[in-house]
Amino acid sequence: MASNFITMPPEDWFALAGTLRVSVSALQLARQFRDQARQAVPDEDWVVSFDWADTRRVREKGTNEWRDVGAGLDIAAYERWKISDTRIQSIDGVDIAFKVSPQVYERSAERLIGTDETAFSGPVLR
Repeated sequence: MASNFITMPPEDWFALAGTLRVSVSALQLARQFRDQARQAVPDEDWVVSFDWADTRRVREKGTNEWRDVGAGLDIAAYERWKISDTRIQSIDGVDIAFKVSPQVYERSAERLIGTDETAFSGPVLR
């Protein structure tokens, strides 16, 4: 499921608001992440985003060893001015965007962001 962000204009990197849904557990994760971002940089207006990556690698703690963790979702925070209002949806007071290309979410059975404790970073696309 390649994302193809390289060929897309930046505006289209984020799905239109309402394209994907968020489970209760994913919303809680987004709220906690937003609160941490606000704590780190309180004067910024943050939008939490669930970002798809076709490949992900992490460095093992205390080593120079890299581990491939595969495709999946990560959570990020963007300054509001960097995302069009048409790409932001507010759910129970949390402003959320989805940096997931159509090639990815169209293959999703439920178009739902959930969580999975066994997943590398927590959020998953169902």
